[in-house]
Amino acid sequence: LDLMGGIADYSGALVLQWPIREATWAIVQPNESREIQIASVHLDSPDFVRQATAQLSSLNENNEPISYEDARQLFKSNPADSWMAYPAGVFVALMRERNAEFGHGAKILLVSDVPEGKGVSSSAALEVSTMTAVAAAFDIALTAEDIGALSQKVENEVVGAPCGIMDQMGSSCSQMGALMALRCRPAERLGNVALPEGAQIW
Repeated sequence: LDLMGGIADYSGALVLQWPIREATWAIVQPNESREIQIASVHLDSPDFVRQATAQLSSLNENNEPISYEDARQLFKSNPADSWMAYPAGVFVALMRERNAEFGHGAKILLVSDVPEGKGVSSSAALEVSTMTAVAAAFDIALTAEDIGALSQKVENEVVGAPCGIMDQMGSSCSQMGALMALRCRPAERLGNVALPEGAQIW
């Protein structure tokens, strides 16, 4: 899911999130390579495929995951591939925050119809879908709340965008047809709120 929202989460406010119908899908296929190969397609332009590759060895230094600062600089080093920080940053966050070990690489296909750059959280949708698929493919146990928090870590620390947690929690935890009540600091879900009878969201 993706969602619509504002910027009240920066101050830790109480927000209500309503998911939109557009979505981002991630397919992860582990393989024996030492690479993370990513292809991304947006359904608005299905003939254009963005592709990039990261070496797993570049995400480790002396058998330890690289720092977030080093990861941020790594993905910024080639501006044409800087978008890769969102999906590949998932591996860095899982290594640093969950001590995950990736003995081999993977191919990742991303497909989205979430409008990019329109303020409807396309980056959160990308992070959450990739985090969910990578965790499933590599047998890493995460709750929906874990996925939201780790996805925010990717955007804050790897991408370098100082966002609050609203978008990622909305993408990972909200349900279609209901408003999700979330206190953004400390990311506390307060349940779902049904729309009053006869009310609609446009």
